[in-house]
Amino acid sequence: MLPSPSLNRSLLLLSAALMLTACAAGPQPMPDPGAVMQATRPVPVPPPASLLTVPPTLPPPRSGSMPDLLANHLTVARQYHLLRSQVCLLLAHLGAPTDGCPQ
Repeated sequence: MLPSPSLNRSLLLLSAALMLTACAAGPQPMPDPGAVMQATRPVPVPPPASLLTVPPTLPPPRSGSMPDLLANHLTVARQYHLLRSQVCLLLAHLGAPTDGCPQ
């Protein structure tokens, strides 16, 4: 027994309506990758001002005598170690490798 023509028409209209609503409610569009990357990018934090100071110039020895040369050598060595620790702190703040820096 064949279905009635009105039932065929109703089934055809119902299937057309269901397909059209399925196409209209498809998948959501993908978000913009640039906006997602910008939202997840870390906020840069500037290093402390104490790490951005220019190191002092090295003093020349007062004379060529041995006590003056020794005093100058100690002053220069002290400034070197202060500058080295400042650079190590700056590298640590920036997240760079600090191999060889004092702990």
